[in-house]
Amino acid sequence: MEELEKNLNENEISSQDDLADANEQEQAKADMTVSEGTAQAQSEANAEAVSESAEQTNAETEVSAESATAAESAPAPVVAEPIRQLRENTERKPPVYRWNYEAQKNFMNSDTKKKRKSGAMIYAIVVTGVFVVAFALLAFLLILNGLGIGNFADSPLGNDSSERVVYVREHDPASGVLTTQEIYNKCLPAVVTVSVSSETASGVGSGFIISEDGYIVTANHVVEGMKSVTVIMSNGDKFPADVIDGNEFTDLALLKVATRGLPTIAIGKSSNLLVGDRVVAIGTPASIDFEGSLSEGIVSYNDRVFKIYDDNGSVEKKMTLIQTSALVNPGNSGCPLINEYGEVVGIITMKLNSSYYEGMCFAIPTDSAMPIINAMKNGENYDALLSAVSKYPAKLGITVNNADPGVKIVEFASSSYDISRKMQVGDVIVSVDSATVTSISDLSQILDRYDPGDTVSIVFLRNSQRMRVDVVLG
Repeated sequence: MEELEKNLNENEISSQDDLADANEQEQAKADMTVSEGTAQAQSEANAEAVSESAEQTNAETEVSAESATAAESAPAPVVAEPIRQLRENTERKPPVYRWNYEAQKNFMNSDTKKKRKSGAMIYAIVVTGVFVVAFALLAFLLILNGLGIGNFADSPLGNDSSERVVYVREHDPASGVLTTQEIYNKCLPAVVTVSVSSETASGVGSGFIISEDGYIVTANHVVEGMKSVTVIMSNGDKFPADVIDGNEFTDLALLKVATRGLPTIAIGKSSNLLVGDRVVAIGTPASIDFEGSLSEGIVSYNDRVFKIYDDNGSVEKKMTLIQTSALVNPGNSGCPLINEYGEVVGIITMKLNSSYYEGMCFAIPTDSAMPIINAMKNGENYDALLSAVSKYPAKLGITVNNADPGVKIVEFASSSYDISRKMQVGDVIVSVDSATVTSISDLSQILDRYDPGDTVSIVFLRNSQRMRVDVVLG
């Protein structure tokens, strides 16, 4: 029995030594990748592992001894089985590893900080260098351009060489620009309501006083055909008015009241207007109940050519007007269109009156209207001045039908037209000044480009023969 225990203990110790050797071998491999401090910690861990294994072996030896004592009375005990179990238990026990994480963490943090400092230093050097080079290049170009050595405006580094026009308007009291309230208070006393009536109709319009002795400007269609005309001042005073003159072609009229000392309004230059300039209209829309109404807008377009059509759909005249977004209504006709300096720059004459349109209103420019008004006041002939406001459309003086190709002359309007002396009924017009004519619409659009008195070259067919003739438009 004693011999059995001795052999068993020798086998256990031998197995324990094998386990310690295995741990030492594995630990030696780990020692190749860790620091000296980590190796020392690992050795202490191995010693603790050996001690724990020895204690476990002693405990297991005591169990085996008890088993051997009990086996003295048992038949033929098998000695190899406890040894095999002990070896299996020992082999299944994993090797114990220890790692100094704190040391590794400190090492990694130290290395990361060094890399960050190095990267930040490199970035700062690169950015500083780029700025220095850029400023040096800019200074060099500015010096050369200042010396006139090179013109860099045309280079990709310079500004656009195209000419630009910048409009600047000062808005301080010294510039003369008024607020909307100042314009209204300044101009309202010279704005009047024009009340008219006839045997079959009555209505209201607007106007403004141009002289203290009672001359008033309005629109011709307000007073045309009316038997009675009364001017109502902004303070409520009423005066009967005479129509000094009126012209349907330009829609201008001049009235006169028999009184003096009236407030007047200044006349400005419409040619100074720019698209986008602020303008206001003061008048009497709808009825006398709304006298003194103000609307504000801008100049939407200067020198708008507006076509007036007759009942047959033909162009009757073409007027050159100011287009504005200042809203006006029936009753505003004849009222002043006023600039930001409190000066009249236009005379309201019409608007596009439809539910489809808003803010498309028109005024006669003062630059073309006032010479006619002054001629009316002085009793002078102003026929030569009419074309500045209105022009008759250029006409050939013929009636035509669509043909293939072109349009065929059916009738001459009058022998006074030049074409009646150079062409014949039945001739087919195929082009005007090299513009092809395929329909009546084409011919009308082409003639819209010209004024009366212009000469055009017409190509036409007569008996299948192609001919050309120069014609003066009527």
